[in-house]
Amino acid sequence: MQSLLFYTGATWMPAQLVESGGLSEATAGTALSIFHVIGIAGTLLVPSMLRISGDARIIGAGIGAGWFLFFAGLQTVPELGPLLMVLGGLVQGAGIGLSLTLIAMRPVDLTFGRQLSGMVQGVGYAISATGPVLVGVIHEATRSGWWGTGMLLLCSSVMAAAAWQAGRSTPLGPEPCPDA
Repeated sequence: MQSLLFYTGATWMPAQLVESGGLSEATAGTALSIFHVIGIAGTLLVPSMLRISGDARIIGAGIGAGWFLFFAGLQTVPELGPLLMVLGGLVQGAGIGLSLTLIAMRPVDLTFGRQLSGMVQGVGYAISATGPVLVGVIHEATRSGWWGTGMLLLCSSVMAAAAWQAGRSTPLGPEPCPDA
């Protein structure tokens, strides 16, 4: 979900800021740049957030909630676009940082870690690629940004719920076979 939200947001946010927020294309492009640059800070905050909270579930659910607020804000108060870009940048950076950290931390061993990484990233990026297209199809069919935003709000909620499960401290993978 993280990458779907990121790719879809990065693809559609400038147009939404122009259409709904009344920004110029140049200003909307600048807002997108802010979103990307602030994302670096979000990524770098993940280790500190994990150290302070000690619970990846809370951080992951918070990131999902941040995505929800970001997309809801873009749809309902687009004039807050610059502030929302800071929020969106932080959650997109923290989201990818936490996702990759959990892939590295949770497996029981290196072999399972490689398999998990390949599966999560392969399947995840395949699903992610559909996000911008689906929002475009929805926008074209309804002539409204509300339905596409609804899809993104649903995906944000799914991400928060999935993060609660993925952030558990229990190692992932098969249990070792007992010696015969």
